[in-house]
Parts: sequence; structure tokens; C-alpha cells
Amino acid sequence: MDPQVYRKIPKPIPGINPLGLPLNPQEFFVLSQVDGVSSPELISEIAALPLEKVIAILQKLESVGAIEWLHPKASPPSKPPEPSPPGTPEESQSLSPQKKQRIDSLYEMLNRLSHYELLGVSPNADRSEVRAAYFNLAKELHPDTAFRNQEYRSKMEIIFRRLTEAYEVLSKKSSREEYDRYLKQAERKRAYEEVLSSSELEIAEILNLSPSPSPPPLASMREQISKTLRKRIDGSKHSPSMPPPPPPSTMEAAPDRSSVLRQLVQSLITTSEQLGGLDQAERLLLQAKRLRAKGERAKALAAFRALLALRPEDPSIQAEVQALEHELGLELCQIFREQAIYEEKQEKWEAAARSWLQAIDAFRDDPQALWQSANALIEAGIELPLAKELAERAFELAPQDPRVLRTLARVHLRSGEISKAESLLLQAFRLDPSDLLTHQLLHKLRS
Repeated sequence: MDPQVYRKIPKPIPGINPLGLPLNPQEFFVLSQVDGVSSPELISEIAALPLEKVIAILQKLESVGAIEWLHPKASPPSKPPEPSPPGTPEESQSLSPQKKQRIDSLYEMLNRLSHYELLGVSPNADRSEVRAAYFNLAKELHPDTAFRNQEYRSKMEIIFRRLTEAYEVLSKKSSREEYDRYLKQAERKRAYEEVLSSSELEIAEILNLSPSPSPPPLASMREQISKTLRKRIDGSKHSPSMPPPPPPSTMEAAPDRSSVLRQLVQSLITTSEQLGGLDQAERLLLQAKRLRAKGERAKALAAFRALLALRPEDPSIQAEVQALEHELGLELCQIFREQAIYEEKQEKWEAAARSWLQAIDAFRDDPQALWQSANALIEAGIELPLAKELAERAFELAPQDPRVLRTLARVHLRSGEISKAESLLLQAFRLDPSDLLTHQLLHKLRS
């Protein structure tokens, strides 16, 4: 590399549209720091990149016509002003009150925003729109713009990581399709949960029915274990860097239960009115059966539950409600399982742990669901006693599965039970000598 390049000053070429250049986010940020004054060394410090990397990026920027090089003047540059000490008025002015408010608001909402919402683009936005949105926000919210304010710099680092993650996911076709499936599953999950958690009386009231006195609502097959597990996992501290499953792509507040249920059963009202000549219960029964036959189980369950409010003693309706609750419960748990696998791939371990624990409602005798639940808890660093309980249950069901043995060994390592951990790891190694994770744990244990 030409040693003179270290002494040159990069200068942006006027009129260049950076959004039209083939640059990645890192290269775009380096370009944003080129001002005709800053040296490569200074840009290296600001970007927190090795000087050689910055030089390579600058040379690429030159090759695509974004910058040119200036030779330094013979006279030494004037001494830059001393930075103001912390707490001076200059520090407080480095971020305007409006920008601080924006950062605070975005930071608080971060875990509730989907990638689309975070970037401020439509789910139908094309790649160029996603790219433009990301680069604009990256320039505005890069943590180095708050280098004198550590509190806001820390928040902006978390926001910037999420922005970069959102851009990386949405700018690639395969990862975007996978993420879109994840969002659709989250929407289905919420719709199913609303129906499963609502009572016959709630649905009847929304349908403007006049139910007969009925016994307490039927408990879903998920309720008892879900409450226990949810209390245990939801008590853990959440990290802003691990967002839970994103909400539907809307910036508006989530509707309340009545609103969701009203949308869900609105079609029941419309169709029932069109069936005239039958009493209310008969119309609902016909509609419920049609929905059942079409495979629309959530709507069918809502209809059968409303019908149960009108005919609380009818055993055939009770049987339909119980069967649909069971089917929806199984489908919901499968959704949780698929979400957990996606969250693991994204290394969102706390979210994955939450999803696996909910999936266990239907897969409580499945060793894989059990050991993966335990593994996610270990990776998230939360609920070690619950992780141990799950790993031990998996071991009872599959004592020869090396993944189960490895997971239980990790629990013992976290608990300081070294001899138990070593014994389990040796068993796992004998069952699968090619497992790299087992090798790494044994090496760590012996070193």
C-alpha cells in the first residue's frame, strides 16, 4: 500500500448520490465521515475501525467516484481546540432536546417494533426503499454523533444494532421471506390466543346475544401449564437487545381484546343475518359448522363458544368446543415451536426460551422441545433451576441422546457441579465423537 495515502485527506465529490452507490452500511458510514478535513486516522477513530480497513474502504470510495484525495498543505495544521470537559454547556448542546426525546422514545419502543416499523417502511417496500431508510436513520442515529454524552451513546448503540439487524434481514430476499413468515405466525398466534383465552360470555356479548346462565368457562388444555411457566419466565429481566416476537406491522397501539374479538366474529354476524328464518342458535350452529368444514378453526371456535352460551347444557356443543380448543392448542404450540427455532437462529435467546416454554404445552413429552427449552434458558442466562428441571425431564425420556446429555452437563457446569458435568460430557462424546460443542465444553472444563 502506498505510504503516502496515510498523509492524504479524503474529500467528498459534490453532487454524488451515495444511495446509488454499491456500498454496505459500514462503507456508507465511513463515507458520511469524509468532510475534506478529517484524516484517515481520525475517521478510523470515529468509526472504531482499524486504520487499514478504513484506508481500504476509502480506496473503494475513490474507485466508485465518491471521493477524491487532497494532499496536506506544507504548513502544519492549526491545533484543534481542546475538547470541552464533561458537564460543560457544549456537551449539553451536542444533542438537541428534540433529538434526545426522539432517542428516548425510540429506545422505549424498541422491543415492540417490527423491522419494518423501526425503519419506517411499508411491508411492501422494495429493497431501494429499505436501503434509503436505513442509511438515513444510520446517519442520524449513529452512536458517534453522541460521543460526548455516554448515556445517550449507550442507548444509540442499542438502537443502531437493531437498525443494522433490520436492514440486514430486510435487504436479502431469503431472510426477508423468513422474517415475513415469522410475523404472520405472530399474528396467527395472537388471534388464537385471544379466542382460547376468551369466555363464552365475552363472545356472546360481542355478538349481542342473550345467553342463558352458564357454568364457568371451559378451561383450555393449555391454561394450567401456561400460567405456571409464564409466571416463571416473565419474572426474568428483559434485555433491550433481545426483543420479543414483533407485533403486527402497524405503528398504532394494539387493539384491546374486545376489538380483536369483534373483528374475529364480525363475519359470523353478517352471515347469520343472511340466513334468516332460523333462530339465533340455529344460525350460529350452521355458521360454526361451515367454518369448521372450511378449516377456519379460530372462527369456528368463537361461534361454538357463543352457541354454548345459548345452550350451556348441550353435550354436542361442549364436545365441539373441547375438540376445537385441543386442535387450536396443538396448532398454537407448533407456531411457538417454529418461532423458537427462528429466534434461536437470530440468537434471541430470551425470546426463544419464552417460545419454547409455551410450545411445551403440547410437546411436554418431546425430549427435543425440553432440551431446547433448557438450552435457550442457559444461553439467555435466566431461570437456571427451570433449565435443570427441563433438562432432567429430557434425560428421563432420552438418556442416550447426546444433545440432552450435553445440555444437562451445561446446567451442572453453571451450578458448579464439575464432576457431574464431566461425566455427562464424556457419555455424550462416546455417543457422538464428532459433536463440536461437546469437544469445546470438554476442552473448557479441562483447561
